[in-house]
Amino acid sequence: MIQAYRQAHTPNQKILEGVRTAFLLFNLVACPMYLVEISLLGHWLESWTSKWPYFAMLLGFIATGMILVNRRGGVRTFFIAVMAFLAITGVAGFLYHLLYNFGGEVSWAARDTLDALEGERPVLAPLAFAHIGLVGLLCMYKAD
Repeated sequence: MIQAYRQAHTPNQKILEGVRTAFLLFNLVACPMYLVEISLLGHWLESWTSKWPYFAMLLGFIATGMILVNRRGGVRTFFIAVMAFLAITGVAGFLYHLLYNFGGEVSWAARDTLDALEGERPVLAPLAFAHIGLVGLLCMYKAD
């Protein structure tokens, strides 16, 4: 992406590549920051499902660093796969936390759902992973 910004010929291309680079730099900073956040919150537990966010964010950091340097061929495919994985991880975490907060008795009544949204596990926090993944995927869109 940085190379594409430098090689942009028109002002519009320069702006587009600049915005893409800025968003990817946000993702590059956000990945380790979320790793620190979930570590401080004690997310690393005995269950294997608590370890997914660490793996996903580590991959996201590596893939974002790679795509900033080179966006051709295999790097682009790897980046898209990792960003899709992050988006899926975020939605899965949202559902997992929500179902846990229901306490075994899933009821989609408005009051019960609101109580589950405010439950013990943060329901909206995993959507940060989906946000990073979707921003990364949007940065790969090529309007020709």
